[in-house]
Amino acid sequence: MNKTHYIKFLIGLFLLLFVFYYIKPTKEILSKIVWKYIFLSSLFLIFSYNFRALGFVFLTKVFKNKKATFKENLEFYKISLKSMIINEVSIKGSGDIYKFALLKKRIGYSNKDSAFLTLSDRILSLFSLIFIVLFILLKDNILGISIAIFLGLMMLLIFSKIMRNKIYYNKKMIIISFLSNSLGWFFEGIALYIIFMKNLVYEVSFPQIYLLLASYIIIGYASLIPSSLGIRELIFVLCSKIYSASQEIYFIASLILRVAHIIAIIVLSFLIKILH
Repeated sequence: MNKTHYIKFLIGLFLLLFVFYYIKPTKEILSKIVWKYIFLSSLFLIFSYNFRALGFVFLTKVFKNKKATFKENLEFYKISLKSMIINEVSIKGSGDIYKFALLKKRIGYSNKDSAFLTLSDRILSLFSLIFIVLFILLKDNILGISIAIFLGLMMLLIFSKIMRNKIYYNKKMIIISFLSNSLGWFFEGIALYIIFMKNLVYEVSFPQIYLLLASYIIIGYASLIPSSLGIRELIFVLCSKIYSASQEIYFIASLILRVAHIIAIIVLSFLIKILH
């Protein structure tokens, strides 16, 4: 970590402490925390990481005019997991740079193809996040579901236009990658839902959960603070104001989510080491 990263980390830590001082969580709310539900949330986060990693594996099929070997697919899977872990613990986007470098070094892609695949994965992941949020928001009736699916298809069409210049173009794999990424984001929302409903015994709706998810993911990428330290907690508190909900509950939920991510990352790191 260089000097700039240290300064950004200290800024994030200061912001976190500021939010903590502003909220001043009580011992009563801290006593509600149950570790078994934190581990359950971590399990769903592991599902989320894995489905998004599989989404990247499917996306790579767009690039190749031959079937990838099992070893190549496993390498793509590990590269994706590593990049997501780095994005979670460091500055958002640094994992993408790492993915770009590994695609060149381990897979042998050119600079152009490595950059294109990395950027395409980021765009498709964003589209899938928007789709799952829209689907949750509009799921209460057939018309709403139809609109969500239509908008999802429009995003796939836009993405297909981005991919149209590739030599090998497989629409089926793009759709599978999109659905796998969407399922990954759905599981992260479930992890957050468990934190509120089971750990903190605080009622929230699925639309609130997935709007909160989209907020901290998208704004987190816009921030330059390592691990969005302080930023994520601030977003939770601001969302609690919008929902007219307990700021204390939302702040503690953000901290529990951070712990659940750490547990998931430790498990996935062991998995990567075993697969090495």
